Amino acid sequence: ILNSEKLVLATIALKGSGFIEEIKRRQDIKLFEMTQDNRYSLLLEILKETKTILSEMASLCRSTI
Repeated sequence: ILNSEKLVLATIALKGSGFIEEIKRRQDIKLFEMTQDNRYSLLLEILKETKTILSEMASLCRSTI
């Protein structure tokens, strides 16, 4: 699923090796670190980023039709 054209919104452990490190090293992801202090403002940032990505994906779909 990570190699597909689909948008994936997921959580991942802050620390870890193996699969966790592989995910964090990918060039096609954006990581956000959530804390108690930023959890509400981060939600708005993630929603904005998601909306932007979905708009770009929709534009690409329309241009290929």
